[in-house]
Amino acid sequence: MSSGLADRNGDCDWVRPGDRLHRDHLALLRRAFRNADLGDRRVLEIGSGRGGNCYYLSSYAGVRRLVGVDSSVASTRAAGRVCGDGVRFVGGDIAALPFRDRAFDVVLNVEGSPFYPDRRTLLAEVARVLTPGGVFVYMDIFPRDEEALAAASRDASLDIESDEDVTEEAFQALRRPDGLEALLREIVTEANRDLVRDILQQRRSIAISLALGRTRARIVRLVRRAPGTPRPRPG
Repeated sequence: MSSGLADRNGDCDWVRPGDRLHRDHLALLRRAFRNADLGDRRVLEIGSGRGGNCYYLSSYAGVRRLVGVDSSVASTRAAGRVCGDGVRFVGGDIAALPFRDRAFDVVLNVEGSPFYPDRRTLLAEVARVLTPGGVFVYMDIFPRDEEALAAASRDASLDIESDEDVTEEAFQALRRPDGLEALLREIVTEANRDLVRDILQQRRSIAISLALGRTRARIVRLVRRAPGTPRPRPG
């Protein structure tokens, strides 16, 4: 249910016919991992939800060693049905990820910050489970003047490699009438009507916040610093 990205060139030929309603969401993942060779990498998604991002990574990006972790057991079960046997989903707490140190080469998190009370804890756990030189791909809607990320990442031995502003593409995706909103309207029932209404209202609130410049959509890539490596000076 992420904001997704509207492709600048309107190109969605790469999206399979059955996935067209999800093209903006898939485009976000494609942008984040462009030119990345993930085939033999050990990849973890934190906050894997119902499996949409893991579906992209396994079906489009060719990831063969993929784990999703989420605090909701119901979501991990649903995600297993979406992705099949090639992806492992486990329940776990962001404050104490159920994995050994240096277990993954790549970690992904998409728009999960509102659900984590302490970003420093998130970054510390990411750094713990990443191999030195491993990459954390962090996609979210950030406050316009966000400065805490840089300080928290340095404390967690993570260096910001790139920080891409994708606000305009996220805004266009949110206001597209034939995107996720169309899908939600197709599946609305009496039982889920209130949930669908809340999701649509939240998406409109995000779009307004982006349009007013109060928030920015960003794709941030952070690299795990090797032990003993000096911390780079700010700026």
